[in-house]
Amino acid sequence: MLANGTNANAPKKTYEWIKVSDRLPEHYGDVLIAYKGIDTLGGGKEKVAIDIGYHKKGLKTWHYKDNDKLLHCVTHWMPLPKPPKIDKGEKNANNPN
Repeated sequence: MLANGTNANAPKKTYEWIKVSDRLPEHYGDVLIAYKGIDTLGGGKEKVAIDIGYHKKGLKTWHYKDNDKLLHCVTHWMPLPKPPKIDKGEKNANNPN
């Protein structure tokens, strides 16, 4: 417990899913998105898929971040967390040298 009464180990900020019917993200801002998809390896059953994308307000469309393709059936979104701070001497799991 810190002097100000907060727990130093507590998460700094929590993120919750926001329904697209309640609010839309900033124009072109990258967000985490949830959408209805088809599980092609699981017999074609409907599933919830998660990806990174953005919303074009003028066109009212959702797009994948990496390839700008249209996304359909987006139901929820949430802001991306800030990336972690990496110390200069911190080792990379893929390249520990």
